[in-house]
Amino acid sequence: MEFFAATVFLSAYLVFQVQPIIAKAILPWFGGTPAVWTTCVLFFQLVLLAGYAYAHAVHRLLALRQQVILHASFLVLALFTLPIAPDPDWKPVGLEDPALRILGLLAVSVGLPYFLLSATAPLLQAWFAGAYPGTSPYRLYALSNLGSMIALLGFPVAIEPWFNTRQQSVIWSTTFAAFVLLCALCGATVSRARSTRPAGSPPTPESEPPPAPGSAPPEPGADGVPGAAAPSNSGGPLASAAPSLASRIHWCVLAACGSILLLGGTNHMCQEIAVVPFLWVLPLALYLLSFILCFESDRWYRRLPYIPFLGAALVGMGWAMTQGNNFKLMIAVPVYSAGIFVGCMFCHGELAARRPDPRHLTGFYLMTSLGGALGGVFVGLVGPSFFRAHFELQLGTLLCGLLAILAMRDEVRRRLGSLRSHPWLQFALGISAGLILLVLGERLLTATGRLPMDSGDRPADVRVAGRNFYGVLRVVEGWSKDGDERIQILVNGGTRHGTQFLDPTKRRWPTSYYGRQSGIGLTLRHLPRKSSRRVGLVGLGAGTLAAYGLKGDQLCFYEINPMVVEVAMRAFTYLRDCPAEVRIVLGDARLSLERDTGPPFDILALDAFSSDAIPVHLLTREAFRLYFSRLKPDGVLAVHVSNQHLRLGPLVEELARECGKVTWRIDSTSDSHLGTMHADWILGTSNLDFLLLPEIRKAGEGRSADSPKVRVWTDDFSNLWQILK
Repeated sequence: MEFFAATVFLSAYLVFQVQPIIAKAILPWFGGTPAVWTTCVLFFQLVLLAGYAYAHAVHRLLALRQQVILHASFLVLALFTLPIAPDPDWKPVGLEDPALRILGLLAVSVGLPYFLLSATAPLLQAWFAGAYPGTSPYRLYALSNLGSMIALLGFPVAIEPWFNTRQQSVIWSTTFAAFVLLCALCGATVSRARSTRPAGSPPTPESEPPPAPGSAPPEPGADGVPGAAAPSNSGGPLASAAPSLASRIHWCVLAACGSILLLGGTNHMCQEIAVVPFLWVLPLALYLLSFILCFESDRWYRRLPYIPFLGAALVGMGWAMTQGNNFKLMIAVPVYSAGIFVGCMFCHGELAARRPDPRHLTGFYLMTSLGGALGGVFVGLVGPSFFRAHFELQLGTLLCGLLAILAMRDEVRRRLGSLRSHPWLQFALGISAGLILLVLGERLLTATGRLPMDSGDRPADVRVAGRNFYGVLRVVEGWSKDGDERIQILVNGGTRHGTQFLDPTKRRWPTSYYGRQSGIGLTLRHLPRKSSRRVGLVGLGAGTLAAYGLKGDQLCFYEINPMVVEVAMRAFTYLRDCPAEVRIVLGDARLSLERDTGPPFDILALDAFSSDAIPVHLLTREAFRLYFSRLKPDGVLAVHVSNQHLRLGPLVEELARECGKVTWRIDSTSDSHLGTMHADWILGTSNLDFLLLPEIRKAGEGRSADSPKVRVWTDDFSNLWQILK
């Protein structure tokens, strides 16, 4: 029995450990966007569904010894795919669909091991029942949950801070090899138990006739990504009749709703804070905890006292979504986390209350895992393709509210009988549904129609709105902060990425973070030039920095989002008005710089960190070595470090110092008349003559003696906690 316990524990541990490991490894290749994690979870959901279907088919169609041989053969084959590591050949070149490329990359990198891990739990419990007849296999369920929680909660605390990505991959692969060995021992135990079974003992599953239609194998535990479920040990009323089609659809919808809340909420938090494993792991751990509690015992979920908590949680998340990126970090994370947990407790509590007789559990597992996968498809593929903004979390809260109304209707029917004799209750339920629809409709109109501006209560019109894998873009036309100038603003999520005056006499003014007194403005104006200059700019935005281009200059913009390029060229005029030669390179900036074989730059400006979801891979030791290798010896690296939640300055200063450069920090103030905003830029260079210019010395300061020390990030290590404000 010890072999089975250890194997189930390792199976659940490996399933939940591989997700943040592989997602973090490929995150830099796709621009560090939150959609990378969402697409990864979608992949794991689909493979989990395939694993459950495989386990169900193998258990029904093959004898026990054949099951052992087949599964063991696949596990040995999976050893030849180790260690898990993404193939660099899958790096994007800038034109392909990122979501489809991620799915293909994951299938090649971890597809077979993850598929077999997903299928192992139900098979092992079936084998256990054959090896130990009369002993309940449900005790393995607790171990499965324990392994899952240790993997999830241990990664950001015990794995990520201490081991780099390569070491994490080796540790996981070694543990998987140990898991394969334990599986083999379990198979040997099953075979030995069958061959030594005394006469008159209960038959093993292999000697039994094939199961009748509608029967089910012993129940597996919850050891997968969204959609996995486990049986309750608490007893409770189970329907003995075959579940109706409506019941199966209800299972699927409840599971899908929980999945949408999880993934939509994770997406939302990552956009407002940063794309880091902690914000992947926390919601997933809460999701798993809700499954554990609801299916462990009926005492954890009671419909009538719980639904008011659900209403408060949905209202809280709705209020938080209206705050955008103005929401404080220490409040945003608890509010969204509580909303996700309470919503999932409702969905999974209702699932547990509707669990069928054990004869029908196979269908129950398949429908719940299908619902989880459909939720992942909705958030990962449907949303980016059909919505102009991030509406998944809003729609998830709407669906959860409607399901709560249905649950209350059922509860009222159970307690009072037919609703026909209580018309006031019918009216109350109808009003509740109408209010939910009204609130969601108002939220959708707010997100796509008219937005508040800094100029008080004067509204702004959305001229352009679009969404793709990399986020949501809007071009908003309104008034300047002092209310006397018409302007248009490029907004990505909740962050401004460029402003332009509509007055023809002012439309070439450099605005927002790029004013003439900003760090990049002073560098572009005062760095001595012998003739024409070559300037590299990471992050296009509205193309504002093209305002500094002079005839004969070469400006090379690096931009990963094709929609940004389209908006900058059509909705703004900076690029069209620029007399310099402008080139736009589509794709991840770091990968593009690695492939760039042109002459070195005089100036390289990094403007990719003002959003709350920062691309971590652009702030590593390896990345900075690349930047300075693409600069002339007397060139200047200018890094924009303005950020609401993160203190990026000390990290950038330390990275530049490691490369042997001197840093100078220029912190400019806002000016509503000029359309500029507060901007914090750090210049790194070996050109001391430039730093000694009066205009530069007067505008900034060197590294402060009491500047906090931070551990330098590398491609294998990053720690967001050390730079939180």
